[in-house]
Parts: sequence; structure tokens; C-alpha cells
Amino acid sequence: MPTVQAHVEIKPELPEYATCEKCHRTYHPRNEEQAGMELCDYCYEAVKYPTEPVISVHVYARPCDPKSGVTR
Repeated sequence: MPTVQAHVEIKPELPEYATCEKCHRTYHPRNEEQAGMELCDYCYEAVKYPTEPVISVHVYARPCDPKSGVTR
């Protein structure tokens, strides 16, 4: 008769609420990785998916003398 082996995976329960290590906000962890890193949703996304900073440049047109067509 063949024997069957069953491996039971025991998952630790996630805490109802936790405090973020970076910003100290209270949050509800959604998965084990987030609970292990102790980061809220915002900080967790920032660490997991880093983005490049946005650089903005404002360019203003120089006034033009309509009579002569020369820029000042």
C-alpha cells in the first residue's frame, strides 16, 4: 500500500496593526514580507519600487521690443 506524506505549511498570523519603522504611522500589514520589513503601505511601495526624482525646470521667455524685434 502506498504511503502519502503531507507537509503542512504553518503561516504566522499577521498583526492587526503595526507601526512603520520609517514614518511611525500605524498600518495593517497586507503580507508577510511587509510585516517583516515593518513598513506602511507608502514606505513599502517606495522601497520595493524605487522611482527616479522628477526634475522640473521653468523657462521664461525674454521680452521683445516689437518695434525693433530685438530681445532685451
